[in-house]
Amino acid sequence: RDDKKIIFLAAAGGGGWKSTDGGKTWASIGDSWPTQFTGPLRMSTANPDIIVVGLGDFAHERGILGGVMRTADGGKTWKHHPGPDDGFKKARVSAIDS
Repeated sequence: RDDKKIIFLAAAGGGGWKSTDGGKTWASIGDSWPTQFTGPLRMSTANPDIIVVGLGDFAHERGILGGVMRTADGGKTWKHHPGPDDGFKKARVSAIDS
């Protein structure tokens, strides 16, 4: 982002977070997501308002709902893209390529 004070974070069991003051305070952005088990987070280099966060539980093999959450408005609204379901792993996301 051009604004260096805006930071996004995905915490491995703690959901998504956003800071607008360089990390001094944080607000949850993932309360409405289908799971708080998050993985990689990637911001578009072409458009920093586009952010994708991978979902799913890897450590405990519980088959927690996966897929990705995506925003095109800098985190104001999010849409869940579940991806394929193989009956157990449910499309857990471990990496997001550009």
